[in-house]
Amino acid sequence: MYRTAATVFKAAIRDRIVTTTPCVDVKLPEKPRREVVPLTVDQVVELADLVPDRYRALIVLGAGCGIRLSEAVGVTVDRVDFLRRTVKVDRQLVTPPRGEPRFGAVKRAASNRVVPLPAVVANALALHLQGYEEGRRSDLHQRARYGDPA
Repeated sequence: MYRTAATVFKAAIRDRIVTTTPCVDVKLPEKPRREVVPLTVDQVVELADLVPDRYRALIVLGAGCGIRLSEAVGVTVDRVDFLRRTVKVDRQLVTPPRGEPRFGAVKRAASNRVVPLPAVVANALALHLQGYEEGRRSDLHQRARYGDPA
């Protein structure tokens, strides 16, 4: 509400309807942080069973590694280290209002990270790779795999 009021007063000053704004040096209350309640294992399994098989690994990856959906979509084979059981999270899928989806930076620089890869997630990713070989991947994933900045 404050932001809307401040915008209205700013426009009113610019249009010379008022000369000052009451929206200066206003101390706003802190927004309470919402508690994150993760899905239970049963809920994740149920969700993964509800989506088409092609997206099952995406659900398991997001829940098992604790990464955002847009980050999970940014994970390609070159970001997964099956041997060390890690996933590099350093990009996400960006879908602009106009134009093609592309990979972009994660939400914040601090969001660049390497996360542990639980066995259940590694298994889901391995099954996904068996079912969706190179030739059936989207052009976006093809470019990402071969180093194009997409």
